[in-house]
Amino acid sequence: MLIEGRQDNTSSGDPAYLAVWNYTDSQWEVLDSELTSSDYNFMGSLTGANIHEYLDDSTNQITFMLMNGDDGDELDVDYVEVEVTTAGGASVTDTITDFVLGPSGDVIDLDDLLPASADNGDGDLDQYLQFSYDGSNTVMHVDHDGGGTFGATLDIVIGGVGDLTAGGTQTDAQIIQSLIDGQNLVT
Repeated sequence: MLIEGRQDNTSSGDPAYLAVWNYTDSQWEVLDSELTSSDYNFMGSLTGANIHEYLDDSTNQITFMLMNGDDGDELDVDYVEVEVTTAGGASVTDTITDFVLGPSGDVIDLDDLLPASADNGDGDLDQYLQFSYDGSNTVMHVDHDGGGTFGATLDIVIGGVGDLTAGGTQTDAQIIQSLIDGQNLVT
């Protein structure tokens, strides 16, 4: 996050703050502060943080704020830039051993992880889920926000099912439909 701005008056001695709202703690977390009447690049990063603490559950939005420490002064903002990147690979890996396929088998429930719009009935779940075979197990890669460039935030190792990709001949959409039809996947 980068905001270029300046304070109109610095005589109070109160700096300006760039902060992000933590929905888990219900508090603002200061990312940067500066007392300046000249242009300054307020910058902040959530590197190493659990991003879910900063996402609004209903909108999946992050809330940033640039505020002046002195209520009587104004801030001038020239430029705002937000860049969202993720580290390579999923940040979390879960392993399920001895998974049983079919109507009386096991179920992977992703209802709380994926947005409601993910299961809109038009086959878009492959924007959120991809599959690979690691030589021993099928791995379900989950991108919690889907769309755009796929970036797995969770890998689920599904043990006991063999290669659901059938040597790479099954598409992600086909694997998803097979799991749904077998009552093994809930979204």
